[in-house]
Amino acid sequence: MLHAWQTKRSLSDQVTNSSINELNDIAIKVRATIGKVLGAGGSGFVLFFVKPKNQSKVKTALSSLTHVPFKFENFSSKVMLYQPISF
Repeated sequence: MLHAWQTKRSLSDQVTNSSINELNDIAIKVRATIGKVLGAGGSGFVLFFVKPKNQSKVKTALSSLTHVPFKFENFSSKVMLYQPISF
């Protein structure tokens, strides 16, 4: 994942920005292993690989973001839209 992110960033200076880099730096400081941008320009996701024992630290540090839980499946995608509940 690190190699893919480094390669993607080397293609253009438009792949990332200071906000994304700051999020990545924060997550790494609180024990995320690596972060990667997913999506197609202008919006999308930042995916962080985090060992289970460190996940609460990363969630707290990035609490201003929307956490979209997911799990790996052996078949195909089952969720097509994630819409958090507003209170």
